[in-house]
Amino acid sequence: MTLRRVYNRHDCCWDRVLGMSLHIKQGDSYVTSCGPPLSTEALVYEVECQGMGNEVELSAEGRVINQNIAEIEVFGEGRGDDDTREDDSIKISGDRSYYH
Repeated sequence: MTLRRVYNRHDCCWDRVLGMSLHIKQGDSYVTSCGPPLSTEALVYEVECQGMGNEVELSAEGRVINQNIAEIEVFGEGRGDDDTREDDSIKISGDRSYYH
């Protein structure tokens, strides 16, 4: 998968992303960290990160906080015709939502 952008909320709570980091995971294992923690008060964060995984985690190390973001852009590529796995969902950690 490839992470492209994180869209911050502009109507409230925009500062909650400060210090958070993005990670690509496969199950419980971390595949890659996607750059340094978010450190500016931007509405859109450009992220260039690639890795093989099924989960994107947005987390703040050592802190338990509420997360308020608008969107994370995640792109993937097909696995080919020989892969018969039925579950093609990507899990976005934090809000426990599943996207297909």
